[in-house]
Amino acid sequence: MAFDGVVSGNLWNLMLVPEDSRAEKELVPGLWSDRLYAGGTTYYLLLFTYALVEKYHPGLRAKRYRHVHQKTLDAIKGLDERTRNAVRVYEQVQKMVWDEQRISSETWKQMRQATADLIEWKRWIYPLYKFRQRIKHIKRPPSPLLHPDQEILSSSSLYEDAKGLVRVIRYEEMMGKPLPLKQVRKIIEGNSGEDDKPKLMRWIQKLNQLHAEGKRIQPVFHAALIAVLRVAYADYGTAIAHRKTFNHLGLLEFQLAQWGCSLFDSVDAKQRKRSLLQTFQGHCVYSAYDESAVCEIALGEKLSSAKTEERIYRHEGVQDELVWLAMNTSELGVKWFKQTLCGAKAINPVHVNGIDVHGRFALINSRGLRLCRYHWISVGLPLTGDDLAVANMLVHMLKTMIAEKYTPKNLSSELLVIEDFKTLRALDFMFKDPFDREKIVSFLRECGLPDFIERFILSESKL
Repeated sequence: MAFDGVVSGNLWNLMLVPEDSRAEKELVPGLWSDRLYAGGTTYYLLLFTYALVEKYHPGLRAKRYRHVHQKTLDAIKGLDERTRNAVRVYEQVQKMVWDEQRISSETWKQMRQATADLIEWKRWIYPLYKFRQRIKHIKRPPSPLLHPDQEILSSSSLYEDAKGLVRVIRYEEMMGKPLPLKQVRKIIEGNSGEDDKPKLMRWIQKLNQLHAEGKRIQPVFHAALIAVLRVAYADYGTAIAHRKTFNHLGLLEFQLAQWGCSLFDSVDAKQRKRSLLQTFQGHCVYSAYDESAVCEIALGEKLSSAKTEERIYRHEGVQDELVWLAMNTSELGVKWFKQTLCGAKAINPVHVNGIDVHGRFALINSRGLRLCRYHWISVGLPLTGDDLAVANMLVHMLKTMIAEKYTPKNLSSELLVIEDFKTLRALDFMFKDPFDREKIVSFLRECGLPDFIERFILSESKL
């Protein structure tokens, strides 16, 4: 029995029955077809028919159920084996292309078959796997999913590998050509030259064109690159592979942005909506947690600020940590790399506890007192104690801005914390805008400074 819509329908029905013992009683097999029915007109007709026929052939329904059940198991086992083989072949070819090895015609033939098998997995198994993850009332998977010879619906590693490669296939369908891995590797290794520029510019043009047409190319592009880089760095082990993938992908996308790629500043509405409705589960890089372990994230109260753009939340159950939601999956990697190269030096950069390898969120250390909540106690000059320390921090920050002739783009008292009354640290990635005196004065007023402290800071900083 080939894996098709009939088998997929049988699995959907089996997944909706919480216990094996109930499946045989609640699902009705077809008399001549290999389908299991859970409701509808045909279901009730079959119940009536079996009631009549079993007067002369006792146990027919149970016999037919076991027959259809076994054929369903055999079909899913066959697709499980084909999917594993497809992942192996596809990853092998991607690694050969990355290493610029010669690929034989026989290997390309295997690659085409692997592509077809992965598309079949995407069509039938991907929705089932996602649905299975969401069913909370099922205490354990029904019998087809417990079969010892197959794990196609229970192996998270197979699911992640297959899903990543399907993204590569989807990218190639949208672009009409494969990823330019030779040029990608050159950018990552810093070896890109003028000879590569024409091909890279054509690549960027095509990406921008699809984006302008309203196609959701950014998440597909990002996921495809993650899949390829994970294959390239698989020999390094999980934690190092995650970090190298994130680093090099951030570098690549930052460089493409510098050359005019418009994908990375857009808001992916579907991603944002999904982010606000769920808890997260994933691996983090640059993490205070174990980088090889799965990190559980739950959104708490939203940080009350118009400046946060519905993207900064408290991390439920974790003290002094915020969850920073990305507007698209590329944004965090690009900003992390951009901050390293050209972040605003007047303020200590955002302290990141961890960044999701899929680019959905960052975990930010929020230890300290937010500047907007600091209560000034001095009633006149000279300033003393903590007031003097905070005022001197602001003076130092303004002097640096004046000397380097810039103002942080998202300067706000709501996005700065006072750490141990020694430094000011950002709660967001901060980059340079042209120097703007009016913006700085507006920021000082936003801090709720008494007039004499504001005049003191303006005088000392020589603004």
